[in-house]
Amino acid sequence: MKVPNVVLNGVDLLKIPGGISDNIKSFCELLIAKYGDKIESINIVGSAASSDYLAGVSDVNLFVVFKELEITDLDIISLDAARVWRKFKITPRFISKRNLLTSIKYFPIDFLAMREAHVVIFGSDILGGLEIDNRDLLWQLRHEIKGFRMRLKQQYWRLKSFAKNLEQNIVSGINTILYLSKTIMYLSNGSYPSGNEETIKLMEKKYVVDPSFVSLILQIKNGSKKINRGDIDPFFKGLLDYLRKIDDISEKL
Repeated sequence: MKVPNVVLNGVDLLKIPGGISDNIKSFCELLIAKYGDKIESINIVGSAASSDYLAGVSDVNLFVVFKELEITDLDIISLDAARVWRKFKITPRFISKRNLLTSIKYFPIDFLAMREAHVVIFGSDILGGLEIDNRDLLWQLRHEIKGFRMRLKQQYWRLKSFAKNLEQNIVSGINTILYLSKTIMYLSNGSYPSGNEETIKLMEKKYVVDPSFVSLILQIKNGSKKINRGDIDPFFKGLLDYLRKIDDISEKL
């Protein structure tokens, strides 16, 4: 369904395959056709808005802000949202403007990542104007690192016993490591790294993080390195050493 007089130029700024861009445009046009002026802003956030997008691996994260939103309102688009998620790895997230603004204090790392890596597809640039308190960032950073360390120790025996979920858990852990490291660099330098490669270089330079392990992280994430059961012990040791290092760093910030 095409919507007259609606320009979605932001999609052309994304460094993603053309076919996916076309699918994003079609879904955004459908959203606007069904909700009209109830929508405050439609944005692409995450890897598709930065240098981290990996074709065939990364999802395209669509962040849709409504002026007001009740859960029943989502019934209008639910089947279409499920379809684009299954077929094209486009993952829409819906939130009201009020819910967004009152949640910043409790999820500052998430909103920092969206503020620093987003492309506006339609409406106002609400993410670009978010004010985030560094004290809230530091609290969540310390909380997330310590929680992740505890979860990893619980996951170890499961991964040793059930290789089926190995890759999924490792990729999830890698994403968390990179997400936390970007926040550390932001709190340290006042600027947010442009992507995973820059994050790792900055962490190595400023905090002498083991470059061999962080390089391995990127190889696994981009699919050039596979982890098998025999790699679990050294990988977990490297991961826990890295977490221990950034835990110490966060306590000194």
